[in-house]
Amino acid sequence: MDLSQLENGKLNQPDDDSPDADEDKEEEEEEEKIPAAPMSTIWKFLGRDTLFAVMGMIGSAAVGALSPCESILTAQIVTNFYVVPADEIVEVNKVIIYQFLYFALGSIVGNLLIGIGLSRSGSNLGKKMRNNAFSSMLDRSMGWYDDAEHTTGELTTLLSADVEAVESLTGLPLGFRVR
Repeated sequence: MDLSQLENGKLNQPDDDSPDADEDKEEEEEEEKIPAAPMSTIWKFLGRDTLFAVMGMIGSAAVGALSPCESILTAQIVTNFYVVPADEIVEVNKVIIYQFLYFALGSIVGNLLIGIGLSRSGSNLGKKMRNNAFSSMLDRSMGWYDDAEHTTGELTTLLSADVEAVESLTGLPLGFRVR
């Protein structure tokens, strides 16, 4: 404790508006600013799994396109109830029923592409990132771990959060965004 902080027997706390507090806030903000990795770097890091990611996005786009098509067919069936005579309605709607069957098969294929492609690319990317980050941590000197910011809990939390964020860029959440 510095004697200049004592005023009338009480500790003089610095206000948040003081220049020292502003400098501390700026230093904290600078430490918190970590540059984001460009998407091109993440896609390059995928390597061979880029093919699986593209395969999953194609499947996701196909599944996403099926929903409006099914709505159009449903509207056509409802319209046929009002326009087509009752004795011809089964014959007219058979074509639409077969189209629903084709859409169901397309949905199965699309969901398989999503499951295989995006889950493989996301999990493999996470595995690569964990391995690289862990090997980078092992290359550090022992004194690096003595810092309060580099405790085991901090490092594992940071590693899991970062890997989870990147997996969401190429894993199953990407499929939901493409749909």
